Amino acid sequence: FMRSRGWNFGVLLDQNRSVSNAFGVGGIPHLVVIDRHGVVSATHAGFSGSDQYRGWLDGAIQDALRR
Repeated sequence: FMRSRGWNFGVLLDQNRSVSNAFGVGGIPHLVVIDRHGVVSATHAGFSGSDQYRGWLDGAIQDALRR
């Protein structure tokens, strides 16, 4: 699926839920944006439509890059 979309970012398979528990994941999809200093700068759970989601993600990435 990732290749068919041309995506090359990492996707986590959290079989023992250790990462899910550490980040408080309660729903899928759950996105965590981490800045260059390793600090969580934004999180989002659920999916509310591709245009709205893309806008949120673009803003969250830009905010993280400014840190």
